[in-house]
Amino acid sequence: MGGITFYLFIVLTFTGVLLMFYYHPSKVQAFRDILYLENDVPFGKLLRNMHRWAAHLMIIAVWLHMFRVFLTGSYKRPANSIGASAFS
Repeated sequence: MGGITFYLFIVLTFTGVLLMFYYHPSKVQAFRDILYLENDVPFGKLLRNMHRWAAHLMIIAVWLHMFRVFLTGSYKRPANSIGASAFS
């Protein structure tokens, strides 16, 4: 689950940087930028949807990863870790 989360982080970073070139964070220009991105930029709708779906999937992947760690007790130190590391 950690690898999937890292992959989604890379996708979010890459698509976020590309979206940064088309978006202006102002009240007047923001909606126009989204319309321009979806209708006029080649593959703009795909880029925006990839960013959106990667964000949703990353939240789910992080939640599932934390749930698995909690259920399996991976956060606990093994009972024999001190002796095993000292004599190995």
